[in-house]
Amino acid sequence: MNAYKIAIRRLPNRRGYALVVVLLFNVLFLMLLGVAWRHMVGVIRVATVRAEQVQRDEGVVCALARAMHMLETGRPPIGSDSTYQCYTTIGLGFFLLTFTPGTDPSVEAWSVTATAQSTQPSGVPYKLDTF
Repeated sequence: MNAYKIAIRRLPNRRGYALVVVLLFNVLFLMLLGVAWRHMVGVIRVATVRAEQVQRDEGVVCALARAMHMLETGRPPIGSDSTYQCYTTIGLGFFLLTFTPGTDPSVEAWSVTATAQSTQPSGVPYKLDTF
């Protein structure tokens, strides 16, 4: 009877641990992915806002620079309402420039505002470089 013994190899009692390890690695990976995604979305959001601010302010800043250049060439003709308005174009956009003198007459100070307009302003002269 000894000659017919069948050798049975016993398996270790580790069944099911591989699945648990894989599940733990998947959970940890998804947690890390969620943290990285949240950080990346925040960075993209900030970059998008900054790019939109630059694009939005680009025309107004150029219009104000043109108004400062006009003030360097001379004084605007101030009417009875103590302001002077003209419009200029930057690219395809229209910008209304309003010049207001300062309150102290002994100091030459000006307040300049630039407002984007959707259409060409009527009743306001066009100025490009000088007064």
